[in-house]
Amino acid sequence: MSEMYPLPAGWCWSSLGQLLTGIETGKSFKCEERPPTTNEVGVIKVSAVTWGEFKELESKTCTDPERINSALFVQRDDFLFSRANTIELVGACVIAKQVTLRTMLSDKILRFRFTTDAMKIWALHLLRSKQGRHQIEALSSGNQDSMRNIGQERIGLIQVPVPPADEQARIVAKLDELLSDLDAGVAELKAAQLKLQRYRQSLLKAAVEGALTAEWRQKKRPTETGAELLQRILRERRARWEEQQLAKFAAQSKAPPKGWKDKYPEPQPPKTEGLPELPEGWVWASVEQLSPNDLANGRSVPTAASGARVLRLTAVKGGRIDLSEYKVGEWTDDEARPFAVAENDLLIVRGNGSLALVGRAGLVGPVDMQVAFPDTLIRLRIINSVASPAWLGLGKV
Repeated sequence: MSEMYPLPAGWCWSSLGQLLTGIETGKSFKCEERPPTTNEVGVIKVSAVTWGEFKELESKTCTDPERINSALFVQRDDFLFSRANTIELVGACVIAKQVTLRTMLSDKILRFRFTTDAMKIWALHLLRSKQGRHQIEALSSGNQDSMRNIGQERIGLIQVPVPPADEQARIVAKLDELLSDLDAGVAELKAAQLKLQRYRQSLLKAAVEGALTAEWRQKKRPTETGAELLQRILRERRARWEEQQLAKFAAQSKAPPKGWKDKYPEPQPPKTEGLPELPEGWVWASVEQLSPNDLANGRSVPTAASGARVLRLTAVKGGRIDLSEYKVGEWTDDEARPFAVAENDLLIVRGNGSLALVGRAGLVGPVDMQVAFPDTLIRLRIINSVASPAWLGLGKV
């Protein structure tokens, strides 16, 4: 690759390959999906080498004892490089500061051997920089939306600006100082976010258990209790079902058969054991009782260059649905129409890699374009005239 920008006097360009004495790669092993115990040997996963510190617990237990090789064990101060990952993480690198387990390199994690320790630290900062990331992404191969790979030969082509040793040491020392201050700020921000999240949860709990309106209830008695409201909801729910059945009979030019109303599927009431006590006039209800239709899963469609819009899972944000968070799917508008969202739809996350996000919900606001929901979300529609989707979503944001 050619030089990308002029360097200060005394600096020079070098390929990464010229700064290395070797690159070591691991193997593919038979493993169990759990970290090893102190008496076992593990194999590090790509999730162990991202941005920040080396995460040795992100490893699998090797069940292939004949292939265990101590030469592949990760050692303290090893420079580890992820040669295969998503576009955002291919080329991620760390220096293993703490190693307590016996874990081996995998076929997706490389170990770099540098000519000097100082060059190791310098290269770490360079490869994490915007310039380094740009080179890695340009040299890697694979589909933009799937796993990307960068081979050893191409790794050696990465261009590294090399300053004189003394200047290099001063830059690294100053950079470490500034990054340390930044890390401390990030830690404080995360602590504040955790406190806000806890406050948010306590506020939501107070809302759905009636504590926020306790004073209001003392001053104003409701004209309809929760139990009476629920009965009104159930009556309207049944009336809607009967209307739908009559419409089906009419479409088929059939008269309603005898006893057709007896086939109405009564919604299951909630199981209240273990639930908190409610204020006077409130009552527990199941989601099924409040919904005029069955819960509906979306549809999984592959990404395409053209087609109908379908929401991404990232569309669920803070109790709302961001309709701009969509991709183009490989299906037509007509195929997507049964899954199109409407205002006041409540979409619930039914599948996510993070357990903390499963069950989160978002309310759909005004809709000015057709956009469908995917199979990772469940759509819940409420009888809006007697129940509020926003209220139901309070406990799920």
